Amino acid sequence: SSTGLNYSTDLRTGATQRRTSHKAAEQKRRDHLRKHFDDLRAVLPDLQEKGGSKVYLLKKSYDFILHLKSQNTIKDIRAEALASEVAELRKRLGLPPFEEEEPELDLGSKVKQEVIDVDAIKEEVDEEEQMSMEDRGEKELGASAESGCRDMMEDDT
Repeated sequence: SSTGLNYSTDLRTGATQRRTSHKAAEQKRRDHLRKHFDDLRAVLPDLQEKGGSKVYLLKKSYDFILHLKSQNTIKDIRAEALASEVAELRKRLGLPPFEEEEPELDLGSKVKQEVIDVDAIKEEVDEEEQMSMEDRGEKELGASAESGCRDMMEDDT
């Protein structure tokens, strides 16, 4: 053309660049998810080896969190019982009540870094599966599978 532009070539080049950019962004997102799943797998007992589905990993993570919460509650009850026993013994011995200051816990650096936000990971997995289904045109199949997973999770609880 007289303007020096070849619209057909320019449009194809733009589409190719967008596709390449999208592929790179998608690969980065998948790598990010994979890293977090590997991190989660590494801190769960009996799940250090790779493999198993992401749904299985999330279910085991949820179960482990419930187990830890239960253990924490039991330890809190025991600590309260021991504190009552100490108070009673101090009273019998004629000692003043023990006034313990609550220690300030710095949950900053290390602990916060190691806490994995399971809900955020589940949302990322759901988004990844949704994008994958949309790419393959399987939205109806995905809704059915999601319902089945939800039913399985409810049956296990």
